[in-house]
Amino acid sequence: MDALDAHYVSSRLLRTEVVRVLRRDERPLADAEPLLSRVGLFDITRETHTVAESIERHTKTRDALHLATALLIGESVTVATHDVNMKAVAEHLGLDTADPVASS
Repeated sequence: MDALDAHYVSSRLLRTEVVRVLRRDERPLADAEPLLSRVGLFDITRETHTVAESIERHTKTRDALHLATALLIGESVTVATHDVNMKAVAEHLGLDTADPVASS
């Protein structure tokens, strides 16, 4: 799936995060397919790192990389997060947010 054609997108970091959770929980890696097959993944580039490094408000490094990806997409996006700090930083950056846990 081309990331630009997908309804849901993320940085490639999402795949790594999902695989790490599956390994931690000793689950088959194939369990990632239902989620990852619906998400277009953008590579983390030098530009992504530069944008992440420019975010002045404190947030975890991986969250900064996800936020930088959202900023670089260049169109209206909604950041899905249950993390209160990431939500606050995303909103400070002018990004819309949604809590996927609260909305389920």
